[in-house]
Amino acid sequence: METPATEAVEEARAASRLRLRLPTIGRRIRIALTALVVTVVAGTAGFMLIEGWSFLDAFYMTAITLTTVGYGEVHPLDPVGKIFTIGLIVIGVGAAAYTASTLFETLIEQRFFGEILRGRRMVHDIEALRDHYIVCGYGRVGRHVAEELAGNHRSLVVVEGRPEIAETARVDGYLVVDGDATRDSVLVQAGVKRAKGVVSALDTDTANLFIVVSCRALKEDLHIVSRVSEEEIETKFLRAGADRVLCPYSMTGRRLAAMASAPNITDVLDMMMNPDYNGLGLEEVEINADSPFVGKCTGDAFIREQTGTTVIAVKRGETINANPPADTRIAIGDFVVVFGTRDQLTRFLDVADRTPGNRSDATRTPVAPRDRARR
Repeated sequence: METPATEAVEEARAASRLRLRLPTIGRRIRIALTALVVTVVAGTAGFMLIEGWSFLDAFYMTAITLTTVGYGEVHPLDPVGKIFTIGLIVIGVGAAAYTASTLFETLIEQRFFGEILRGRRMVHDIEALRDHYIVCGYGRVGRHVAEELAGNHRSLVVVEGRPEIAETARVDGYLVVDGDATRDSVLVQAGVKRAKGVVSALDTDTANLFIVVSCRALKEDLHIVSRVSEEEIETKFLRAGADRVLCPYSMTGRRLAAMASAPNITDVLDMMMNPDYNGLGLEEVEINADSPFVGKCTGDAFIREQTGTTVIAVKRGETINANPPADTRIAIGDFVVVFGTRDQLTRFLDVADRTPGNRSDATRTPVAPRDRARR
C-alpha cells in the first residue's frame, strides 16, 4: 500500500514529466496544424491551376476531399485532375487524421496531468497547515460543520471517500483529501498529527468509532468530536477516545423543546453563539504561565479596561464555573471564556498571550463575524 509520502513523490514526478513534455506537445501541435494548412493551400492551388476552377470551387473541392464527405465533384475532372485528387486524398486525409489525433491526445494529457498538478498543490497546501481541523465526511452534517469552522476563520481539511461529494467540497472552496477516513494513511495525509481537532461526521456509528480510535492512536492530545446516532452508545465513543460526542437527533429535540418553551432564552443564546448577530461572539483561551491575567480576578477592572470583554465562564480541570463571582482568580492552565465584539475578542487574545508560548491560539481570528473564509 502506498503511503502519502510515496503518493506525493509520484505526483511530483508526474508534474515534472508534464513540464518536460510541454515543449514537445506544443511542437507537435504546430507541426500538425502546419501540415494541415499546407495541404489545404496546396489542394486549393492545385485545382485552380490544373482544372482552372475559381478559388471558391477549388477550396470547396479540397474541403470535401480532406473530410471525405463524398458530396461529389464540383466539376468533371480530367485525368490529371483525378490523379491529383488521389494524391490529395492520400496526403490530406493523413494530415487531417494526424492533426485530429494530436489535438485529442493533447487534451487528454493536459487534463490528466492537470489533475495531478492540482492534487499536488492541494497536498502542499495541506502540509503547510498547523493547528487546523479535519472534518471527516461531507454529508448534511459534515457540510454544516465545515461551514461553521470556515465562518469562524478556522483552517480545515475535508476527508471524503465519495468522489462526487469530494468534488463538491472542492467547488465549495475547501482543501479535500479523497479517501476512506477510517484508514490511518488518509488521516495522516490530512495532517492529523499537526491538527488541533477532528470532527467525525460520517453516517454510520461503526465508521465514526473507527475514526475516533485511529485519531486517538495517531495523536494523544488531539481534540476529537464525533457524531453518534443513538445516545446509548455515547459512552463507548468516550471510552474509545472521543472528547465530545453529539447525537443530532436528541440535540434537535432539546433545541425544539427549548424554542417552544423558552423562546426568549434561545434568542439570547443564538445571539451569543451566532457571530453574524451584531458582530458579537465568544472566545476561549488557555492561560499560560506568562499571561498577564494570571492572578487577576474575573471582575478586575484590568480585564475590562484592556479588552472590553466580559468573562462569562472559567474552566479549571473538569469544573466549569459559569458566571463566576467577581473575586474568582484566574490561574495557570485555566480556560477563560469571554463575550464581546470582534475587536474586543481580538484584544483579549493579544493581551492574554503576549509570549510565544501559546501563539497558536492567540493569533487565531476570534469567533466573529463571518466572511466564509475557507482557509
